[in-house]
Amino acid sequence: NAVDSVLRLMLANEVSLLDLTKTIISTPQQNYQPIKDSLQQHVAEICRLLFLSTGCHEVVFGWAFEVVVRVLCDEMVDLSSECNGLHFKASKTTSTQLEDSFIHMLALKIKKITPNMFKMLLTLL
Repeated sequence: NAVDSVLRLMLANEVSLLDLTKTIISTPQQNYQPIKDSLQQHVAEICRLLFLSTGCHEVVFGWAFEVVVRVLCDEMVDLSSECNGLHFKASKTTSTQLEDSFIHMLALKIKKITPNMFKMLLTLL
């Protein structure tokens, strides 16, 4: 079948799947666009297959975990930025001020600025 033919050609020409994927993703040639679209459309399924594959599980999990940690850390850095207005003078803030508007505003900002962190916290609760 066609897939076997492609695999035989890859072996004969010493083309790795990594090389093929890099070329598909980076090429500006329009004639490869359907292949690029297919790859992007099935990326979650490809990752799932690799995750479930013997020998790949730990590598995929480790990579995915590092990505999640990096994204959540970036979100927290953004959240703690002064430009987001979450800094306040704790020594001069009354409990009434915190109860009235700050907590509600804080929750809305956290949800907006750190959507992935917010989702993770809700899941953990």
